[in-house]
Amino acid sequence: MIKKPTIALVAITAHTINSFMLKNIEYLNKKYNLLIFCNDISLIEKKIPKNISLININFKRKLNLVSDIVSFFIILYNFLKLKPKLTISITPKAGFLTALASFIARISYRLHWFTGQTWVTKKGLVRFVYKISEKLIFNLSHHVLVDSHSQKNFLIANNIITKEKSKILLRG
Repeated sequence: MIKKPTIALVAITAHTINSFMLKNIEYLNKKYNLLIFCNDISLIEKKIPKNISLININFKRKLNLVSDIVSFFIILYNFLKLKPKLTISITPKAGFLTALASFIARISYRLHWFTGQTWVTKKGLVRFVYKISEKLIFNLSHHVLVDSHSQKNFLIANNIITKEKSKILLRG
């Protein structure tokens, strides 16, 4: 029997998984072993097939240095232990923590899905830090997905992503 490759999916909240990924999870589960990392995992347990590993991480939505460092090491530990071939992250904080942990763990393929830019409404140093973290996510990812042509053009114009390493998700 051939062992299926493992994919790790990381989002800050179960709501994000529920809103954006349930159909994708159903499809991916046929060909891959899946690991899902998010907060409030109990909200999606009944919607996710039993053979998928759910790992609850107490992510905080807002910046919280202690919690974010703990979350990073939980992700890194699991990536080193479970050795996924691909990581997929959604949302800025999940993207940053996943990109860094995936890079350190030498994950073969890293994908990030840009779903919104928190830095747009920020000012000063906070805006600069958030923008740099998105550039880091892009640079540590092998490929990125964006929701629309306008978002892709906006991210390119702001020097966050490049045309060559990004794709637009088509909604069907």
